[in-house]
Amino acid sequence: MDATITAAFVIAVILAIIALIFTAQFARGEWLLFVVGRDVFTDDETKLEGFRKTGKRMALITAAFALLMITIIWYKGAEIAGNGMLQTAGLYANNIMFLLFIVALIAFYAMQRIDKNKEAKLAKVDRSDVSGESARMARRMQKARVDSFPTATLIFLIVVAVAAFGMGMLFGNL
Repeated sequence: MDATITAAFVIAVILAIIALIFTAQFARGEWLLFVVGRDVFTDDETKLEGFRKTGKRMALITAAFALLMITIIWYKGAEIAGNGMLQTAGLYANNIMFLLFIVALIAFYAMQRIDKNKEAKLAKVDRSDVSGESARMARRMQKARVDSFPTATLIFLIVVAVAAFGMGMLFGNL
C-alpha cells in the first residue's frame, strides 16, 4: 500500500472513532449545548425530554457517519485484499449506510426542535383567522426555514456532511 491509501485508512479510522465518541456523548445528552447552543435550550431545559430527543437525533447522524466510515474501510480493504465476495458485501453495506446517513440528515432537519421565541418573532399570525389555519401555515413555514437552526448546529452538520462526501471521493479515487 502506498502512503495515500494508508493515510486515507488512518483518516477514516480516526473519523469513525471521533463519530462514535460524539454518538455516545450525544445519546447521553452530553456535549449537545456545544453544538445546539444555549439560545435554543436554557440550562433548565437540558433536563427535559425535548433536549434528550435532540441529542438522540444528533447521535443518529454521528452513528450513521461512523457506520459509513466503517463500511468504506471494509469495502476498500476487501478490494485491496482481492476478496470479491467481501468487496461486494462491503459495497452494498456502504451504499445502505450512505442512504442512512442522508436520511438521518433529512430527519434531523425535519424534526429539529424550533425555538419558541424565534417562532413567535418570525411567524406573523393573522389574529382575525379564527380557524387556526394561519397559525398552522406560519409554523410550517418556520419549520422549513434554515435560520431556525442555531449556527453551531448548521456548521456541525455541514462539517459532517463534507467529511462524509470528502471521504467517499477520496476512497473512490484510490
